[in-house]
Amino acid sequence: MPRRLVPSALLAVVATTLPACQDVVNQCACTEEFRAYPVTVVDAAAQPVAEVVMTRTHLPTGAVLEPTWLGMPAPGVYIVADDGLIDVFSSDGDLVRVTGVKGDASFSADFVFAVPDPCRCHVEQLAGPDTVVVR
Repeated sequence: MPRRLVPSALLAVVATTLPACQDVVNQCACTEEFRAYPVTVVDAAAQPVAEVVMTRTHLPTGAVLEPTWLGMPAPGVYIVADDGLIDVFSSDGDLVRVTGVKGDASFSADFVFAVPDPCRCHVEQLAGPDTVVVR
């Protein structure tokens, strides 16, 4: 759930009734959920591919990104970005190129991530595939 602007009179009510972080200056209340955006890596037979070496490059700066949560939720599923990268992305959206290598096979895919709300609560994926194929 995205962070919403809260009128100052309601801020105290929201702060006491919702488990949330608060930004009193901007009159914001954020949920405590942690968002992560995965991609599933499969082979030509649509089977999940484990042990892919992933590189996530923030194209506006050239920085290599590492999500905070690097666990694999399921075989062949990798986290591309998460809320731990909230300070990296602009409100308009930034291009992230993800490459993966497993032996002689590889893939490259582009994603767009942003932090569009004024309170900057969560990263949001604006574009990018759900599944990629290593070839």
